[in-house]
Amino acid sequence: MSEIERGPTGQEPEVSQNSDTLPDQRQAAGSQLGAVIRRFDAPVNQGGIIGMLARHGTAANLLMVMLILGGLWAITRLQTQVFPDASRDIIRVTANWDGATAEDIDSGIVEVLEPQLRFLENVDSITSTSSSGRATINLAYNQGSDMRGALSDVESTLSQISSYPDGADDPSASRAIRYETISKIVLSGPYTESALQEWAIELRDSLLNSGIERIELTGLRGQEIVAEIPIAALRKSGLTLEQIASQIRATSTDIPAGEIGGGRSLVRSLGQIENAQDLADIEIVSQGSGASLRLSDLAVISEGFNPDQTQLFRNGNPAIEVHIQRSLTADS
Repeated sequence: MSEIERGPTGQEPEVSQNSDTLPDQRQAAGSQLGAVIRRFDAPVNQGGIIGMLARHGTAANLLMVMLILGGLWAITRLQTQVFPDASRDIIRVTANWDGATAEDIDSGIVEVLEPQLRFLENVDSITSTSSSGRATINLAYNQGSDMRGALSDVESTLSQISSYPDGADDPSASRAIRYETISKIVLSGPYTESALQEWAIELRDSLLNSGIERIELTGLRGQEIVAEIPIAALRKSGLTLEQIASQIRATSTDIPAGEIGGGRSLVRSLGQIENAQDLADIEIVSQGSGASLRLSDLAVISEGFNPDQTQLFRNGNPAIEVHIQRSLTADS
């Protein structure tokens, strides 16, 4: 037993201990300390990954470094895209029948193929288009379908059908390549259409060289050279439009001229007309006196753009849209 004796005021109390109880107290304290030490050492002595890493600190550091390096490598291999894939895989079946109307295509080809293709495995929906001389059937498959096996099934089914109309080509099947829009760029301003086309083509080529898979240009009209011949000039010359057109076709063409060096080099005669001045200089009739009648003597020649093609405007100015796309297996 311990006893505390208080001394006079201002002095520290004196503590007296019983010598018989001191060893017992030390033994109890030592037992508690040993239990605490054993409690903290228990995981280290256990087996498994945690025990091994606790005993070998270097292994834990090496594992951490390996995980970091693996994560950095995985980032470089990770596919990125703007939006998640929402479209389905499509197999397209096409068949040509020259000279047939859309009604003939529908009754002679589409109605023959559709019942055979509709119930193939994993086909979700089927759509058909009949136009003059051509039939198109799109088979949409459920997501996750084996498209190689699906294409093989379609080709096998087509080979078993023999009731095609006379004159119609055998249908062919191919897997449609799907693209996703990455971005759209609009070139517009108070510039000529020719200048916008040059800039759009330069931008397209630059993006394609940088690795973009597909780029479509909307509003890029084809250039054309127009020769307008008045009726009075045509009658005065004594020529017909067909004669003048034949002479233009014969002059404006690239003709293969053979090969040299045992086929190592090919030779071509370049004569394709590319501007209005070259078209105007075409000789239509060569007279015996040495004089010649050129196209510029008969026609008014001008350069322009195909009026039947789509033309875009933005705020009243001509515009061209650059549509940047990627395949579903490529990064954005």
